[in-house]
Amino acid sequence: MPTTWTVRLHCLGLLNTSSALFIRALILNRFSGIEELEMSTDRDIHSNAIMAPLTFVTGNPNKVIEVNAIVGKTISIQPLALDIPEIQGTLEEIATDKCRRASHIINGPVLIEDSALEFRAMKGLPGPYIKCFLESLGNDGLNKLLDPYEDKHAEAVCTFAFSSGPDMDPLVFQGRLEGNIVPARGPPVFGWEPIFEHNGETLAEMEHDKKVDILI
Repeated sequence: MPTTWTVRLHCLGLLNTSSALFIRALILNRFSGIEELEMSTDRDIHSNAIMAPLTFVTGNPNKVIEVNAIVGKTISIQPLALDIPEIQGTLEEIATDKCRRASHIINGPVLIEDSALEFRAMKGLPGPYIKCFLESLGNDGLNKLLDPYEDKHAEAVCTFAFSSGPDMDPLVFQGRLEGNIVPARGPPVFGWEPIFEHNGETLAEMEHDKKVDILI
């Protein structure tokens, strides 16, 4: 079974500084021991030799920018678009299976990321199937799903899975951001961001620097 660490997201796809540092340490140290990794400092991590390029499975350039902000200059990210069938299951099960399949395909270290959107009124749906819902309904249709409910609360979920090779169990990291579903505001550039509001702004309305400054 994969090991899962839960961390808080300040915005979709971005982990806070301590969590990003922790992920970077885990990848660089190749699972050399949780107690040791928890004590790692930024200087310790940057003193490590830069490892071979890490394949990040995505065809989305925005995700590449965000992941580079998380791992820093100590890890060279090599994006690769792969069409990997997704199983049905929990967020963790889907990410773990996808990561394991990807590591076998490339025969090396791999990082994957999956996003989900959970509506509290609908017991967590659309969840990991948000991509299919979005393609079928669009943002207006997603918004209308909650018309019968007073509760507009939602959680944006970002799940990372990392494997150092095809014979290694993936490590899973997950962050959640609480917000509400609202009529679309902001440029419709990145999926369902225009309908997810956090602290008065939809993710589509937020300046990019506001999303990444917590990582610097």
